[in-house]
Amino acid sequence: LTVASTVAATGASRVLEGGDVVLTAGGQAVVSFRAIEEAAAALGHTAEASSGGHAAMVNGGAPEENAAVVGAIKPQAAVAAASSALALPMTVLRKGVVVDVMAELSTESCAGTGRLLHWAGCQLQTTHRPVVELGFRPTADDGRPLDVFISRWYHGSPAQRYGLYALNWVASVNGEPTPDLDTFVAVTRGLEDGSFVRLKLISLTARPKVLTVKLDLHYWPTWELRRTTE
Repeated sequence: LTVASTVAATGASRVLEGGDVVLTAGGQAVVSFRAIEEAAAALGHTAEASSGGHAAMVNGGAPEENAAVVGAIKPQAAVAAASSALALPMTVLRKGVVVDVMAELSTESCAGTGRLLHWAGCQLQTTHRPVVELGFRPTADDGRPLDVFISRWYHGSPAQRYGLYALNWVASVNGEPTPDLDTFVAVTRGLEDGSFVRLKLISLTARPKVLTVKLDLHYWPTWELRRTTE
């Protein structure tokens, strides 16, 4: 069983590398994906029994509650403290050398995209799973992963005219950090039609770029779509 890639900003990405051959997990020999799932589940059950709280489970709960965890699944409702304390002991073969690592279980949502924000003719959303699976995710100055991602733009919009293209994260607006969509909305809410806005972008290849966009709120107003449970 070989590590093909890791999800950015997770416990796996901090200790595992592409090409690692997994030998053991949780003290047991690994020859299949199921063995990894069982090792993570056993670790979660042990922690749950000792703490009386929630811990990692494998293939349990509703799809909206599940999250990938070093080959296993962890419910979103799990206690954050328990999540950060769970680490799966693994032995891997890396470039001919046997290495022991502790892979911290990380919560990764599998619920998909639940919110789309349209601003200046570009579509913004939280960083979705296929993007973080590429292995890179930029962070803000405080260490939090950036979560304002441009997934597409529209022809004839200010976004197209000024180069606000897809596959970039918005790191700041007029010098104000925008680590998430709520902050982005708060920072841009008071901007007037026809005003110039300076944005700092980070690309998928980690290259920063600063550009200026002139708003056209008459033809390209700000609006959003949200998925609800109703």
